Amino acid sequence: MKPEFSKCSTGQRQSPIDIRSGIQVQLEAIEFDYQPTGFSVVDNGHTVQVNLPPAMPSR
Repeated sequence: MKPEFSKCSTGQRQSPIDIRSGIQVQLEAIEFDYQPTGFSVVDNGHTVQVNLPPAMPSR
């Protein structure tokens, strides 16, 4: 293993990245706009797939 990756061998701070301190920011609240929609479920014996209609344009 390359020396610059030595932390990987100790099991510390591996992915997912352990972010203990960060930069304080003021952001707007996240807004969700869930809309009812139809869908179909297909089980082809190998996988299960959910088909959705094409996305509607944003308001």
